[in-house]
Amino acid sequence: GFGAPYRDYYLDPSKLEALSPNYDRDAIASILQESDVWVYPLIDGAGKVISSARVGKDDDGWSLWEVPTYSSNEAVEFSADDAAIKAYLASQGVDEVKNIKVAHFSLGWQHHMDLLFFESAEEPYIVPLSRNFGDLKLENRKVYRAAEVLEKLAVMAADTSEKEPRAPESPETYGALKTKGTPID
Repeated sequence: GFGAPYRDYYLDPSKLEALSPNYDRDAIASILQESDVWVYPLIDGAGKVISSARVGKDDDGWSLWEVPTYSSNEAVEFSADDAAIKAYLASQGVDEVKNIKVAHFSLGWQHHMDLLFFESAEEPYIVPLSRNFGDLKLENRKVYRAAEVLEKLAVMAADTSEKEPRAPESPETYGALKTKGTPID
């Protein structure tokens, strides 16, 4: 079956580089691009996430873009559950969480990463969820000030941009299974 889907935002590397190092709340809002891409957890009879599917809308309408997704099952299960996210963040000492968003960051064809963005009363934060690039020296599921993570990603994007082409967020980015249809209800 299907679990509750969540919107997959896109973290724009070119804007990330352009705004460096000024990552205030407004800058972060402009870096996160809302997309017509949704991640659907695929669950077994016991409700456990066993895979996931990315569904997107392009000029041809809604289609299945990727099965399985680059995201780990654990990251998908966590990302689809606002209550679990808020409970986890409270256990990390972060209260009054708002504007929770999951974003997909990619450079070229090889580097993909899932990030949880949120705001607290103090400032914006990021939690790396999966596919963490080892040279960034970030721990998955650890709470970081957003500016700290974004600066590291901007440096990586600047270093990578000359060496690897950036793919647009499209079905082809994910090695798509291009099938016509309507979004999954």
